[in-house]
Parts: sequence; C-alpha cells; structure tokens
Amino acid sequence: MKFFKGVIVGTMFTVGTAMLYRESLINVGNKFMKKGKKIAKKIGVM
Repeated sequence: MKFFKGVIVGTMFTVGTAMLYRESLINVGNKFMKKGKKIAKKIGVM
C-alpha cells in the first residue's frame, strides 16, 4: 500500500513540475517575441 501511495504522489509531482516547466517556457517565448518585435520596429524592419 505504501509503494502504491508513493507511486501516485510521485506521478502527481512529476506531472505538476512538467506543467509548470511548459508554462514557463511559453511565457519566456512570448517575452522574447515582444522584445524582438520592439527591436525590429526601432531598427525599421517592420
């Protein structure tokens, strides 16, 4: 029973960590896109 409980807790922890990691990657990507667009406008590319 303890092993089964440990497996469930470990799986939940792993899934939670993976979701947070994916969200942070998406947010970082959006920030870089916004900065890139601002720089492009300043240079006059866009």
